[in-house]
Amino acid sequence: MGGAIIRIAGLTLVYAEKCLEGAERLIPLYVDLGRFKRGMFYDHVLMIAHENGLEEGDFKELSDDGKLAIFLDGLDLLGGSEDFEPVAEIQNFMSGFSRCEFVLSSRPGFFEGFKSSCKVSELVELDDPKIKRYLHKYLGEGDKADTLIIRIFDHRNERLKLLCKNPMMLHLVIWLQENDKIADDRAGIYRESVEGIITHYREKGRVLSSNEQLVRDVLKELAFSMQKENTVRLDYGGALDVAGSCTAPERYRGVSAEQILEDCFGLGLLHKDGGEVRFGFHQSFQEYFAAVELKEMFEDGYDISESFFHPKWEDTLVFLSEITERPDELIDDVIDADEIFLAAKLAAHVDDRRVGNLCALLLDKVDSRFDLEKAMAVKFFVHIGNRATDALMELHNSEDTGLVHKAACTRGMIGDERAIELLIDALHDNDPMVRKVAARALEMIEDEKTVEILIDALRSDDPGVRIEAVWALGMIRNRGAVEPLIDALIQDDNPMVRDGAAHALGMIGDERAVEPLISALHDDDSKVRDGAVHALVTILDDKDAVPYINALLHDDDPRVRIGAAWELGELGDERAVELLIDALLPNFGESK
Repeated sequence: MGGAIIRIAGLTLVYAEKCLEGAERLIPLYVDLGRFKRGMFYDHVLMIAHENGLEEGDFKELSDDGKLAIFLDGLDLLGGSEDFEPVAEIQNFMSGFSRCEFVLSSRPGFFEGFKSSCKVSELVELDDPKIKRYLHKYLGEGDKADTLIIRIFDHRNERLKLLCKNPMMLHLVIWLQENDKIADDRAGIYRESVEGIITHYREKGRVLSSNEQLVRDVLKELAFSMQKENTVRLDYGGALDVAGSCTAPERYRGVSAEQILEDCFGLGLLHKDGGEVRFGFHQSFQEYFAAVELKEMFEDGYDISESFFHPKWEDTLVFLSEITERPDELIDDVIDADEIFLAAKLAAHVDDRRVGNLCALLLDKVDSRFDLEKAMAVKFFVHIGNRATDALMELHNSEDTGLVHKAACTRGMIGDERAIELLIDALHDNDPMVRKVAARALEMIEDEKTVEILIDALRSDDPGVRIEAVWALGMIRNRGAVEPLIDALIQDDNPMVRDGAAHALGMIGDERAVEPLISALHDDDSKVRDGAVHALVTILDDKDAVPYINALLHDDDPRVRIGAAWELGELGDERAVELLIDALLPNFGESK
């Protein structure tokens, strides 16, 4: 948990560095799963190995001997069909080369088939101090940064704050602020971003070969076509066919499909990789444009229910729920299709009567004889928000203590202060996952009593509870937690608790933590050392933090050195340049 978020490609680089230094026996191989469309996964990995200069014989020998660390990037990008199951192919490959190490990355919700055989970790979202730090970095110390901070942290605008915990969404919101544009929901942010990209292109004096409306038409048709095919890539010839179909109207005569695609490439909204076309910036742009097309179909009376049953259409449908003029009708259709959990995700803009009906249906699911369905039903009340609190309170009369605790956790996650007493009980639930979620839920309720409860949780025998407690205290940022967190940093025998305590102290920003954090720079665990320097940078002035960062530029762990170098770059201090060169020179010397 915590620290810099490392993309899987960056993780591959870390392994490569360690391998060259002789500190790692495994050779890393990065595999882009978005390119895997058909055939045996072994052949796909072999193709990528060959592109990286590894012949089949050497690849086979290294695989058989378990000397490869294979990084599989983008599980959510896989597309399947009736006669092709990519997940099964990957699982068979992993079984056949079980001596190798595998790391998979995915957006949430696409790794269910691997949960039983893999350790699952989730990247931590941006916390409040990091959001504010990024805002000041990109917008400076002027009115624009202050205005955006006030808007994001306005308690009436909680949805925008939740969106800004995602780095890409925060970047888009900042970009919009720089260009004097405002949007508070995800679909609005994407819409304004696309319009801003086109406007910026025009203001730079660049001219589209086709026209703006045709570009929009082609993008939504391409996105919809790719969603239907369950793919994030389309061969260039197929993309030309789609673009050509959009030039049929009389007013578009004389515009070629090639011109339209070149305009999309120039804007950055599409990318061409070899003979394939994909959406630029992020896969979610494809889902947004697909939603624009789906909106037109839905509002023209077409049956779109087929999209309700495919998990890869879920984000597209969430976009649709934000942009359609008929959200009530949409949720009625989803409920009629008995997709109750999906309906919960689409409920933000529907009327109270329908929300009440949806809550009743979720309560029916809670009575299921299947434990998984029961747990999911309680969890999905979160998507409905504070309009679900009355329904959740009905569950507190249950004789099932675990169910009562899960309901309390859900109430806590939507900020219901009345759930505090039940969350205290949930911290002692028999299920360790419930205990962890209870600590996380308490974080959402900023109350003096909550702080006392979380401080008490630092003495739990369960390290998972202690980990969640230190992070929750950091997020609440109450200075009364500083001394207990210092004790956890110094005394806890679990390195993840110590790491979390370091980050929490950085979030609170109290100078009492400086000396203990300096001592933590010598912790036996590299994550704790990295967390300590990050906290010191947050608490101290830039000039005072540089010496402590410098101390870690020569750390034994390359990940700590990379983190220290990143912190120096973030500070923008000219003195950091010389320190970075000093840190790099030994590596250059070894390679000569």
